[in-house]
Amino acid sequence: MKLKKLLLTVLLSSNVYATSTPCGIIKTLHLDNDTILDKIVCDEGEEETEQNEFEESDCVACSCTFSHSQGNDRKYILYMESYLGFTKYKETPKDVFVKESGYWGYAQHDYYKYEPQYQEWFSESVEHFYDTMNAETGGTGDSQELIKIRWNLDQTKLLIEDKKILKELSRVLGYRVKKGTLLDVNKEYKLTPKNIEAYNNIAYYANEYGANMASKSMLERIVKEFPTRAVAYYTLATVYGELTQPYNEKRAYMKYVFYMTAQGKETKIPKIVKKQLGALYAMVQGLAKTYAYLTFVKWGKLEEIKSLALFAESKKGKTKLLIYRYDEKLKKYDLVGANEKLPVSYEHLSHEEKGDISILSHITFDGALWLEFSQINFHTIFRGIDNQYKFQYYDDKMKLIGAELFDYRRATGEGYRKSINYLSGKKESYEVEEMDKRVGKATWGKLKESKLIELEEFLYEVVY
Repeated sequence: MKLKKLLLTVLLSSNVYATSTPCGIIKTLHLDNDTILDKIVCDEGEEETEQNEFEESDCVACSCTFSHSQGNDRKYILYMESYLGFTKYKETPKDVFVKESGYWGYAQHDYYKYEPQYQEWFSESVEHFYDTMNAETGGTGDSQELIKIRWNLDQTKLLIEDKKILKELSRVLGYRVKKGTLLDVNKEYKLTPKNIEAYNNIAYYANEYGANMASKSMLERIVKEFPTRAVAYYTLATVYGELTQPYNEKRAYMKYVFYMTAQGKETKIPKIVKKQLGALYAMVQGLAKTYAYLTFVKWGKLEEIKSLALFAESKKGKTKLLIYRYDEKLKKYDLVGANEKLPVSYEHLSHEEKGDISILSHITFDGALWLEFSQINFHTIFRGIDNQYKFQYYDDKMKLIGAELFDYRRATGEGYRKSINYLSGKKESYEVEEMDKRVGKATWGKLKESKLIELEEFLYEVVY
């Protein structure tokens, strides 16, 4: 779901000072119970959409800095994802910090209390209001005391108080934990086959008690280090569903079905999963009989999921790109193309390998198959590349018939476009500014070789 513009307001008091910023306002006020002023800074930013693209939006990130009497500043970044809603921060007595958020018809108050023992702010309780835009004006509601798991402002740190969860935490840490202990889910605890179940259980409990982001962080780390652990994908799908990320939810369910089937446990898959996946269910089960890993899924037409691309890895370690198209009449997905020569998915790359690389970023299948490659820049920030390749059926083979190549400066949008028609053997080149405004006349030319390349033989580095 695309993030809408965030409407941000802050309740002011007599001891508040404000200065304007390009996005919003820097607020300086007392957020805790000491005599030192604290502040909230809201900046412009980008929010990742379901299509894994980045859209510009206003005020998506706010940082709250609490200055304590000991002279230590503690900064927490809060990512606001309120749909057509509002977010408020206000000061209250007794060291309680309140975050108000919501959207049309719903509002929520999160109360955070400072814990001197850990020098952290943890959630104390939460109030839910319904049928109202502003909780102060009425509406029905309920409150919940958070006593078993309390999460930090950045939702990656947990305060565990329940004995059952502490037992699982002890298994992860390797020593007995007798009382509430801070767990930083981003800390590099060493995951092993012996403690992975305990770590998985903590993630499950965290989600059960509402710490969705903390649970998501832990589960994503589990499946990264133990990619065939099927049960983790099931819990992760549940978390994605509660975070309203439907396509990530489907990806997780697909991997759950894949590994459960590969491990001979398909009879234990809940019926709800089959209902969630529909025709994708049978397709994934078929893949599990041939391949060892399912590491990448990229949707085509997202609204209807009429096509998708995925990378599957064989037991011999060879990675293959598979293209599927949905058959409306037969209500099933058909394999329409495959390739073992394309760049591997981003998930395959280690940290050391993540330089300036090009990966398959989009796929659409609407009469013709379009594969789009984008450059991921880790060391170079000046240049961008977006190349699209068009395939159609000829002689019962999926063949390359056209390409749209774009090389541009990321700062200005100035660049160079090239259109290629492999059927006619002609190519057109021209300069652009502001990404899409043509500058000057086009230059025409002919290809040295006009033989159509089959999808199975397509090699990105060669045609580029």
